[in-house]
Amino acid sequence: MEQGAYFKYVRLSIPFSEAEIRLRSALQDESFAVITEIDFQEKIKAKLGVEFTPYLVLGACLPASAHKALRAEANIGLLLPCNALVKYISDDETEIAVIDPMISMQSVKNADLRCVADEVRAKLIKVMMRIEGTFEE
Repeated sequence: MEQGAYFKYVRLSIPFSEAEIRLRSALQDESFAVITEIDFQEKIKAKLGVEFTPYLVLGACLPASAHKALRAEANIGLLLPCNALVKYISDDETEIAVIDPMISMQSVKNADLRCVADEVRAKLIKVMMRIEGTFEE
């Protein structure tokens, strides 16, 4: 697992469709619900008539954590859900990335949110470890 400025990611030697299945499964195993999906390949083609590589964003939510965050900060819904990305690199290489909620929440000056973001971050790290095959229960 690698760290970007605001996300964690892993590159896998698997096709896009398999990476999507692996991400969805890992999210589910850690109790995340996928509440939004954006297929940028489809949207860019439909709106701009431009071909684009497969690029899927899943908006994932831990309901209990989201509820805590909403109770702590009424407008936090602007920063929810946690986004996860499946990005085509080549026919046999795909990148999966997840947002680092500690980074996205640091602009909000509310100490209660740090605890929630820390909980979510720990779960997202487990998601990434499941995807890599390094998670042990």
